[in-house]
Amino acid sequence: MRETFTRWYPEADWPAQSLIVVAALARPELVVEVEALIAVPRAV
Repeated sequence: MRETFTRWYPEADWPAQSLIVVAALARPELVVEVEALIAVPRAV
């Protein structure tokens, strides 16, 4: 992540981020749960 963010945001203005590990997902039959927010860098 550090390598990619350094390339995408060379001025070190990284977007907020978080990562947590949980014991279980919202529903037992789910294998993966993803929530995302995408930021597109401004054109230079």
